[in-house]
Amino acid sequence: MIKRQLLLSMVTIAFIFLNSCNRIEKFENPESQLQSLWEEFSSFWNNFDAEACASFYMEDALNIPPEMPVNYGRESIERFYSWLFSMHLSANYHHQINSVSYFENQAVEFGKFHVEWQRTDGSEWNYKARSLTHWVKDENDNWKIKTFVFNSPPADN
Repeated sequence: MIKRQLLLSMVTIAFIFLNSCNRIEKFENPESQLQSLWEEFSSFWNNFDAEACASFYMEDALNIPPEMPVNYGRESIERFYSWLFSMHLSANYHHQINSVSYFENQAVEFGKFHVEWQRTDGSEWNYKARSLTHWVKDENDNWKIKTFVFNSPPADN
């Protein structure tokens, strides 16, 4: 009798568990969407369109460059990009996603980027950085940057 009740209980628990698994929401890995956004961002960067670059951020986003003031809010981020672009004749921005962790409407991306610059004096320089990007979905279900932190890679990279 006890074995029968135990078996019935186990079957009931298994049924409840399996039924609840069907209700667990599945979240799609956003990596390909984020990569497409970086490609679009790169085209705006290479055209020195600070306003378009800033549009990838949430209104209250943070852009945290190394050894510089934090840029809080889309307007501040746009001014930062305008300042960068004003000192250069051309740029070529490349972004690579190394990994993405995600849940529901948030994603954390570890990546790196490389910018090839030509200054207004004609000299050239390259900037390489590692990045941490916190993405969130806005009210229209679009991925936007909430926080972008970057730093220069170690000397041996």
